[in-house]
Amino acid sequence: MTRYFGYGKESTYNPSGGAGITRWVDIASESLTPEASSIYPDNVSQRDPTFAIKGPFKYAGDISCWAQPTTSVGLMTYALGTVSTDAQANSVYKHWIEPSNTIPTFTFAVGVDEVTERTVSGAAVNGFTIDYRAGEAIGLTYNIVGANETLTALDNANVSFPTENPFGFADVTMNNPTGSDTILEALSITYTNNIADDAFSLGSRYLPAVVVGKRQITGSMDLRFETTQEYQKFLTGDMVPSGASQQAIQILANYGTRGQSDFREFKVTLPKINYDTTKANIDRMERVVQGVDFTAIYDTSSGYGGNRSILIEVQNSENLATFNPSYAAP
Repeated sequence: MTRYFGYGKESTYNPSGGAGITRWVDIASESLTPEASSIYPDNVSQRDPTFAIKGPFKYAGDISCWAQPTTSVGLMTYALGTVSTDAQANSVYKHWIEPSNTIPTFTFAVGVDEVTERTVSGAAVNGFTIDYRAGEAIGLTYNIVGANETLTALDNANVSFPTENPFGFADVTMNNPTGSDTILEALSITYTNNIADDAFSLGSRYLPAVVVGKRQITGSMDLRFETTQEYQKFLTGDMVPSGASQQAIQILANYGTRGQSDFREFKVTLPKINYDTTKANIDRMERVVQGVDFTAIYDTSSGYGGNRSILIEVQNSENLATFNPSYAAP
């Protein structure tokens, strides 16, 4: 069976013919779906609809994949907006992905067995969720919106999936500068751009531009309830952390040998968070797990991770031109 998901950066929003596909992700599943509404004007001559007029058209849905150090985490550059790269030792490159007030658009293609390729231009990442769960690979879910879809021939000859391993739960380390030694059982981080996907204009069925709204970063974590330290932070209502030049959450996954050519890393830093809810209930003789919901806060400190609400760092074997390629013609 021929199944694939690929994407390529657009030089301008929703160009005629889209952009060439340069990156391929070995996804687990996708629910990317066209939404074409119709307008049925009411009138006095009939009880039944007598006219059907084409209404707004958009594309929306999710892809699910595993956090792999090249193409799957590379989509985060489209969600946050900017990326910079430094060469490390032994042909390893470090990429900093940071939030911006504008985000790039791309064209994506979905190969559906031996039937067709669904190609969607004017696409943007509305948000993503990172799931860290014990006993599993690190999961990524991207929410994507798009403008226009065409059906084209399958692109079997150019499909090239990455071969490097995804990161697993055993690769994860949680740095907590506030001093808590609480055991982390699960963590989920959700980033949202709040794209205005209903901002249509006169003269076209399709979205005329990508308009981002308020940035929102929320999450939840399950902590082994062996100390009241994190519970007390919720009761006092203090920002986490309360000290300068600290990070509320810094979670990294890596494998290979640091400083060697096989080293790969995926690090997420939230400089400051606020606990929204917490609970630590008892149920028969089950172990007690403290659940915490939180919201990331923009941090104005000058310390590591400061002047932003999130920082993502990736180390792999790709230079900037490969990790974040520019526009290619279709």
